[in-house]
Amino acid sequence: FVDVAGGADFIVGEDMADTDLINTGLFFCRVEANWTHELLGRWWSGSDKRWHHQVCWDQTGLCRLLQEEENLGYGGAEPWYSWHGGRRHKRVGQHTVVLD
Repeated sequence: FVDVAGGADFIVGEDMADTDLINTGLFFCRVEANWTHELLGRWWSGSDKRWHHQVCWDQTGLCRLLQEEENLGYGGAEPWYSWHGGRRHKRVGQHTVVLD
């Protein structure tokens, strides 16, 4: 899967429910990349603190952040979810790949 990601700094899975675009239960990140460190900091500090102890706050927070910064889920004519006929591997912006 790392080869499929083509050097992405952040690899995350597609959500298998249609509540969020990605599932943060497991992700891989390039730890030496400055972008990754900045993303993790913005993900934590940029998410509304009241949600930090709620179910799935992390997915919602990261989706919002990647939508703003990497255009996650925007601009596609085809379906997003692979189980709706969308691509199984999606390059999102410059740094992120979403795998089914």
